[in-house]
Amino acid sequence: MFIIFIVTFIGIMGFGIILPLLPFYAERLGAGPEIITLTMAVFSLGQFFGAPFWGRVSDSIGRKKVIIISLFGSTMSYILLAFADTLTLVILSRAFAGLMAGNISIAFAYVTDITDEKNRSAGLGRVSAALGLGFMTGPAIGGFLAGSEVESANYVLTAMAGASLNVVALIGTIFFLKESLEPSKRKSLQGLFKIFEANTFYPKKLILPLVA
Repeated sequence: MFIIFIVTFIGIMGFGIILPLLPFYAERLGAGPEIITLTMAVFSLGQFFGAPFWGRVSDSIGRKKVIIISLFGSTMSYILLAFADTLTLVILSRAFAGLMAGNISIAFAYVTDITDEKNRSAGLGRVSAALGLGFMTGPAIGGFLAGSEVESANYVLTAMAGASLNVVALIGTIFFLKESLEPSKRKSLQGLFKIFEANTFYPKKLILPLVA
């Protein structure tokens, strides 16, 4: 339980480090209010599509492997953001980060695997606490690293700090986190992509008006 708490905390702290600086970063590259809003929202859009996908994959190949994939992808997204010199690259890096943000939802699945009904609520509460603590700590660290002046803020250092934290979480996962899903309980990957047609995630009553 302690390892998944630490991995979750470090991962979300890396996300929080760059979050408050994104509007200023986008503005420096010439973004208007609409594009700044898009830059902030595109992560959640990517997560909307990525989270159910990675959840289904983790049911097949195990939680640990998906957390590793997710953290590696998140690291790459922060490195791309650090050296992004156009708004397009910034937006793409955030969208990719959202798509790869499977470690958050998988952390809850991991706790469900290793707990019983008696202590499950406590376990899930600890993961939620890790999310809250990381989300609170990350922006403070990001603001400190960027500096007090918006015009001279060091966005590269901040983004690379986010990448570094994900690397730490990745190493911790590889060497210390044990797999929680037994092979006998894993599901086949057959029909994986049908998840995007399931009413559970994308109700037709919600989707049809958007494409009409």
